[in-house]
Amino acid sequence: MAVTTIATGDTSAKKIYDEMLFKTSYKESFWMSRFGQSEQDGPIKIKTEKFGKSGDRLSMDLIDRFTFAPRGEGDALEGHEGKTTQNTFNLTLEEKHVLIRYKGKLSERRPAWDLPATQKMALTNRGAETIDEMIFDALQATDPNKIFYGGSATSNATLTATDLITPKKLMQAKTWAETGGNRTQNAIRKIGNGGRKDYMTLLHQDVYFDLWNDPTIQQSYREAGVRGESNQLWNDADLVWNGLAIYKHENIDIFTNGGAGSNVPYAKGFLIGSCGLAFGWGQRPEIETEVFEYKTEIGHDFNYIAAAGRPEFNNEDYGVVGLNFARTQISDS
Repeated sequence: MAVTTIATGDTSAKKIYDEMLFKTSYKESFWMSRFGQSEQDGPIKIKTEKFGKSGDRLSMDLIDRFTFAPRGEGDALEGHEGKTTQNTFNLTLEEKHVLIRYKGKLSERRPAWDLPATQKMALTNRGAETIDEMIFDALQATDPNKIFYGGSATSNATLTATDLITPKKLMQAKTWAETGGNRTQNAIRKIGNGGRKDYMTLLHQDVYFDLWNDPTIQQSYREAGVRGESNQLWNDADLVWNGLAIYKHENIDIFTNGGAGSNVPYAKGFLIGSCGLAFGWGQRPEIETEVFEYKTEIGHDFNYIAAAGRPEFNNEDYGVVGLNFARTQISDS
C-alpha cells in the first residue's frame, strides 16, 4: 500500500520558525508617551491649533519671569507698574512620509503569518520612531548655552577618560538650573511627575552604565530602596535620584574624539525642565493606502506634518542644560 508522507527535510514541511514571524522588538516611542502631560508641567510644549489653517510655521510665546520690585508705603504707585515680557519662538513645519509596499494576492497566502497586518505594524512603529528622531534631532542640533563637563574639564577637548558622570556633577547641574545660574537667566522650572517635581535627565546607555555603577548610586538604592526584587538594583527601571528623573536612550549622540588626543569616548546628555522642548502638529499621523499593478501590490504611506525645536528666550535656552561626560565605550566597542 502506498502512503504519501512529508519528510522532515522536505521543502514542503513547515517549521515552527517558518510559521512565526520573528519581528524586531519595536521600540516604544519615548517622546510621544509624554505628549499627554500638562502643557505647563511637561518637558514638551505642544502646539496643535494649526490644524486646517494655512502657513508653514507655528509660533509659541514664552513668558519671561516677572521681576517687579514692590513699592513701599508712601511711594507713588500709578505710573510705576511693571509688565511681563515675552519672546516668540517659531517652528517651521516639515512634511514626512514613511512608505512600505508589498505583493498581494498569492503572496499574502504563502506565509503562515498575516502579511498585511505585519506590514502595517512595521510601518506604524517606524513612523512613531521617526517622530522620536525628529525631537532628538531638535534637542541636539546645537549645544545648550550652559554645559557641565565631567571632572575638571571645561570642553569636550579637555575631557579625559576618567571624567565620567558622577552624582555630584549632576547635583551641580541641578543647582545651577534651580537658580538660573544665580539669575543670569531664567531659573528652569521642574516637570510635574506623578505628584513630584523633577528635572528630566537624559543620558546615553553608556553614560547611564557609568552612573549605575557609581558607588553613591548603588549605596542609595541599597539603603533607601525597597527590599526584594522590586528594588531598582535588580531591574532595568530608570532612576529617580535627588529630584532628577534619569532616563537612557540610544538616540543620544556619542563620540570618540574627545580629549587632547581626540581619542576619548564621550556622550552628550541633557537636564530638561518644563517646556524645555517644543513640538507642533500641522497634521497628525495618517495612513494612506494605494494599490498598484491591477491591485496585485499594496502600498501604505504613514504621513504627518510636524515640527520640533528647543525654545530659546533672548538667545538663551529656556529649559535645557548640557551634560557632557566621558563614557565607558560599550555600545560602539
